[in-house]
This record gives sequence, structure tokens and C-alpha cells, in this order.
Amino acid sequence: MRNCKLLRIQSTDDSVEDTLKKSKLSLGDRIAAIDRKDGFSGSCMTRRGFAKGAALAIGLASLAYVSSKIPKVYADIITFQPLSNPVTIDGKWTNGSEWTDGYEETSPACNWRFKYDSNSLYVLSDFFGVNESYPGDYDASWVYFDTLGNGGSAPDTDDYAFGILPSLQNSLTMLQGTGSDWSVVKPNFNGASSDDASNDPYGPNPHPIYEFQIPMSIFPANVKSANMRVATEAPFQGWYDWPQYSDRLTPSSWGNVEFAPVPVPEFPSLGILTVALGIPLYLMRRRKAVRQIHRKTNRPLSSANGEVS
Repeated sequence: MRNCKLLRIQSTDDSVEDTLKKSKLSLGDRIAAIDRKDGFSGSCMTRRGFAKGAALAIGLASLAYVSSKIPKVYADIITFQPLSNPVTIDGKWTNGSEWTDGYEETSPACNWRFKYDSNSLYVLSDFFGVNESYPGDYDASWVYFDTLGNGGSAPDTDDYAFGILPSLQNSLTMLQGTGSDWSVVKPNFNGASSDDASNDPYGPNPHPIYEFQIPMSIFPANVKSANMRVATEAPFQGWYDWPQYSDRLTPSSWGNVEFAPVPVPEFPSLGILTVALGIPLYLMRRRKAVRQIHRKTNRPLSSANGEVS
């Protein structure tokens, strides 16, 4: 719970990323600040502008503490279900059944849904436990993938993070691992958020909802499993994540996900195939017999449209 303003490092004229780049923070701490929006949790300073001196030390110490936590819960495997209900990426339940075909993972205040098709992964983050104005300064939702499922103590080049930060002008943020930390890259996914809960089965009161559409091309061909982390934050609520207390910098702390096979259309029964193949064969033989009769009688054979064969 936050009962005082966080130390801000965002100026009034610059974006979060520009402000962070101008600061003396390391790349890892800059990305951590983007991840946590534009402030440091644990600091009760109210002054704006760049963090300096002891205040900055307090903020960085807080980040170090958050990153050093060891997960206490390693949740069950999540299974991405094949999509059957189409998804409109508009940051809400477009209709009451839009996400009912997805695998559901629940928490006390935020639920997630997961599904996929041959081209995209779809993730819903529904922060139904939030009762605050939207978008808040610290609203954010992230999806992390270790596409090779090889874990590690730091994000590698096969690891990606996809973020929606609705209070920013450019709300979509994408990160790729460098082998030791995260680096900002050009977003290659679709996402949206809103507080429109008019069709939301979790409750009609306005609350943050996030929808992600992530390309399957980030994974190896015929992928069957990977590692994933999801995390969503709101002001005065803190982070809700899966697996619980997982670390954004440690892929080995993320949960395992599997992709349920896409159903293969069933072949017609043997009887249907026999009939389907037998009818053309019968008609061909009958036409051949009729031709032979007409040749013997020297009469022209007329086709159905009146043309002479």
C-alpha cells in the first residue's frame, strides 16, 4: 500500500524513457523504473525532477530489495488454449464471451486469461480489485516470455517483455534481454487498455483491463512450452504477479507454460468417403456405356445444354 507520493523522476516536458536516459541511472535501473512506471516504490519524497543524493540512494535500495526477493510460490503450469472466440484488442471485454475460451489464472484482485492461434498469443489482465481513477500514474501491465524455456539468472536475447503503461502517450513498451539486463526495443505487438467493464463477468465497476496480442514468431517453430511471467500494478494496490513474487530480472523464477495442440479436423467416415468417391465413378461408367450405345445406333449424343458431343 502506498500512503504517500512516490519519488518522481519524470519531468513535465520529457517522456519517462527520455527522462531516465538523461539521468545517471544504469540501464538496468532505468528499465526497472519504466517497469515500475515513473517512480521508486518505498520512497515518500514529494519533490519532482531528478532524484539526487540520499533520496536516490533510498530509491535504488528499494529497487534492489524488490529484485532480490525469492519467489515463495511456483504456480502450476499455465496452458494456452487454442482460440475459438475472436479477440478485439480494445482493452475491454468486447462481449461477455470474448475470453471465456481462454485458460484462467486467478488472484485476489487480478485475473488473467490466455489463448493463442497460429499467428498470435492473446493475454487478458483484468484488475477487477481496483477501485481508483484510471489511468493512474502507476497503472501498468507486463507479460514476459523466456521463449526457449532455458531459464537463467538474467534476461537473455531469447527473453522478451511486453508492457502496457496507459498514462504514457506511447503506452506500448517492449524489452529484449541482453544477457545481463533489459534493453528497450521497438514494440512488435498489439495492446490496449481501458476501464470499461460493461461486459466484464468479474464485475461492472470501472477498473483497469489490459489486452495483449503478441506474435507467435518470437518462439521457435512448433513450440510446445516456454517460461512466462505476468505482472500488473495499480496505484495503492502494488503488483500482482504470476508466479507469485517472481523476479522480472530472473527468468528461472518464471512459471512454465504449455501450448495445447490445435485440434485437427476429423476425416470423414469410411462410409461417407465410399459414397463420395463412388458417385463420380458410377456417373463416368454410365456415360461411357451410353456413348457406346449411341455409336452402335449412329445417333448423335446431345449433352444437357443441347450441344453435340
